[in-house]
Amino acid sequence: MSERSSQEAENGASLDVPVIEVWRDGWTKGIQVSVADNKSGYRLAGPKFNGSGKRLTRHRLTARDAAEIRRILDRAYPIPPGSEGAFHG
Repeated sequence: MSERSSQEAENGASLDVPVIEVWRDGWTKGIQVSVADNKSGYRLAGPKFNGSGKRLTRHRLTARDAAEIRRILDRAYPIPPGSEGAFHG
Protein backbone atom coordinates (compact mmCIF):
# COMPACT_ATOMS: atom_id res chain seq x y z
CA MET A 1 0.00 0.00 0.00
CA SER A 2 1.35 3.47 -0.84
CA GLU A 3 2.20 6.07 1.78
CA ARG A 4 -0.80 8.13 0.73
CA SER A 5 -3.19 5.15 0.81
CA SER A 6 -1.89 4.27 4.27
CA GLN A 7 -2.56 7.79 5.50
CA GLU A 8 -6.04 7.76 3.99
CA ALA A 9 -6.80 4.43 5.68
CA GLU A 10 -5.64 5.84 9.02
CA ASN A 11 -7.92 8.83 8.53
CA GLY A 12 -10.87 6.53 7.77
CA ALA A 13 -11.25 7.89 4.24
CA SER A 14 -12.45 5.57 1.51
CA LEU A 15 -11.10 5.88 -2.00
CA ASP A 16 -13.58 3.52 -3.64
CA VAL A 17 -13.33 5.58 -6.85
CA PRO A 18 -10.20 7.16 -8.31
CA VAL A 19 -9.41 10.69 -7.17
CA ILE A 20 -7.08 13.48 -8.17
CA GLU A 21 -5.68 15.28 -5.16
CA VAL A 22 -3.69 18.47 -4.67
CA TRP A 23 -1.54 18.74 -1.55
CA ARG A 24 0.71 21.43 -0.04
CA ASP A 25 3.94 19.77 1.11
CA GLY A 26 4.73 20.59 4.72
CA TRP A 27 8.51 20.70 4.29
CA THR A 28 9.02 22.45 0.95
CA LYS A 29 5.62 24.19 0.73
CA GLY A 30 5.52 22.90 -2.86
CA ILE A 31 2.36 21.66 -4.54
CA GLN A 32 1.87 17.93 -5.07
CA VAL A 33 -0.63 16.49 -7.55
CA SER A 34 -1.55 12.81 -7.40
CA VAL A 35 -4.05 10.27 -8.62
CA ALA A 36 -5.10 7.53 -6.20
CA ASP A 37 -7.62 4.83 -5.39
CA ASN A 38 -8.01 2.38 -2.52
CA LYS A 39 -5.09 0.26 -3.74
CA SER A 40 -2.37 2.75 -4.63
CA GLY A 41 -1.44 6.28 -5.53
CA TYR A 42 0.78 7.92 -8.11
CA ARG A 43 2.44 11.33 -7.78
CA LEU A 44 2.04 13.24 -11.03
CA ALA A 45 3.91 16.38 -10.01
CA GLY A 46 5.65 18.01 -7.09
CA PRO A 47 8.00 16.92 -4.34
CA LYS A 48 8.00 13.34 -3.07
CA PHE A 49 5.16 12.62 -0.65
CA ASN A 50 6.59 12.57 2.89
CA GLY A 51 3.48 12.62 5.07
CA SER A 52 3.85 16.24 6.15
CA GLY A 53 1.43 17.72 3.65
CA LYS A 54 -2.06 19.15 3.85
CA ARG A 55 -4.62 18.18 1.23
CA LEU A 56 -5.97 21.28 -0.49
CA THR A 57 -8.59 19.59 -2.66
CA ARG A 58 -9.81 16.20 -3.85
CA HIS A 59 -11.81 15.50 -6.99
CA ARG A 60 -13.53 12.13 -7.34
CA LEU A 61 -13.17 11.12 -10.97
CA THR A 62 -16.33 10.32 -12.90
CA ALA A 63 -16.69 8.01 -15.90
CA ARG A 64 -16.77 11.13 -18.08
CA ASP A 65 -13.51 12.39 -16.51
CA ALA A 66 -11.89 9.01 -17.23
CA ALA A 67 -13.11 9.02 -20.84
CA GLU A 68 -11.77 12.54 -21.44
CA ILE A 69 -8.41 11.76 -19.81
CA ARG A 70 -8.10 8.58 -21.92
CA ARG A 71 -8.95 10.55 -25.08
CA ILE A 72 -6.24 13.10 -24.36
CA LEU A 73 -3.65 10.45 -23.45
CA ASP A 74 -4.51 8.31 -26.47
CA ARG A 75 -4.06 11.30 -28.74
CA ALA A 76 -0.64 12.08 -27.25
CA TYR A 77 0.50 8.47 -26.74
CA PRO A 78 -1.38 6.17 -29.13
CA ILE A 79 -1.21 2.45 -28.47
CA PRO A 80 0.69 0.73 -31.30
CA PRO A 81 -1.41 -1.77 -33.28
CA GLY A 82 -1.20 -5.29 -31.86
CA SER A 83 -0.07 -4.23 -28.40
CA GLU A 84 -3.44 -3.60 -26.73
CA GLY A 85 -3.31 -4.51 -23.06
CA ALA A 86 0.50 -4.36 -22.87
CA PHE A 87 2.14 -1.85 -20.56
CA HIS A 88 4.24 0.78 -22.29
CA GLY A 89 6.27 2.68 -19.67
